[in-house]
Amino acid sequence: MKKIAFIMGLVALVVVAITAMATVYSQQQQRKRSTAAVVSTPTPEGRSTLAPVPPTSRRVSFAIAGDIMLARSVRRAFGANAFRDLLTFFDATIFEGVDAAIANLEGALSDKPVAKESNPHTFVFHFPPEGLRVLEDLHLSGVSLANNHSLNAGTKGLATTRRVVQEANIKPIGDPQSVTEDHVGQFEGNGLTLYIIAVNDIGNGQPHDPIPLIRRLTQDPNARAIVFPHWGVEYAPRHSKRQEQLAHDWIDAGADAVIGGHPHVVQDMELYHNKPIVYSLGNFIFDQMFSAETQRGLIVKGEFIEDQLVLAVLPIESNRMQPRMVEAPEWFDRWLQENKNALDAVGGIP
Repeated sequence: MKKIAFIMGLVALVVVAITAMATVYSQQQQRKRSTAAVVSTPTPEGRSTLAPVPPTSRRVSFAIAGDIMLARSVRRAFGANAFRDLLTFFDATIFEGVDAAIANLEGALSDKPVAKESNPHTFVFHFPPEGLRVLEDLHLSGVSLANNHSLNAGTKGLATTRRVVQEANIKPIGDPQSVTEDHVGQFEGNGLTLYIIAVNDIGNGQPHDPIPLIRRLTQDPNARAIVFPHWGVEYAPRHSKRQEQLAHDWIDAGADAVIGGHPHVVQDMELYHNKPIVYSLGNFIFDQMFSAETQRGLIVKGEFIEDQLVLAVLPIESNRMQPRMVEAPEWFDRWLQENKNALDAVGGIP
């Protein structure tokens, strides 16, 4: 039994080979893909040692970050200058050159002036129009609205958010109360289509089931699907049984990866049937300065190339709410080591 080993450092590279099955299933059966995983070690210059990929290969790329919240202390500190200084220390080129650059927008974005909050600890997140600048400066091509704050300005506020980001050529993905094909993010690469299926599992009573949608979309051999759920227990360092069950069900239905958010801290990673699950990316831009853990996050950058998925996991930290890339911090080294053990436990390559 071969094992999986993560690379200790700024970038952890994992290659997940995804071989499409040619079997035809009935409506009651689901498409499955056999998988295998190997590790690519970087050169001293940081390049992968994988063999060069022919330029004619089918491929589609992505970068996914966690929660963006532009109200409360973030607005008080940076809103007066139209958030121009918020990204001073962040290299936004990380989101350039990919087919899908995604983050979770944790609140409603207005097209009109928004009164400042009278309660600095409010949990109603309504962002002023200037907040759009942050999304544009990050070069995002989509934002998830499948979360427990996108209705903070009501249904009209949600509709406004959708319109405002669409007018900026940023796709609004997902819905806080449903999972439908209309709200799936579709991104075209070279011969491959990537579907981002955003799911809100917080505060909904009955969960919304994306499984029929996953099965339908992934019938196409040129389709790849990532589920981007808003789920889990806030501030919990490890995933819950519910998160695990949902993620496994989605992968069994045909999803190629699950990358989650909401807990406001980085959680663990797992391979299930050799498909990656990153349970929580942690915060990206937030005002939760009360702990070190809530000022840390991950960006998952990857590319589907033919029947492989190459992932790079990059650590970020915030200082006074300003995010920045960091090189091999101690907490990330621990995260890599802890998740190496988790991957060893699930068996690695058959």
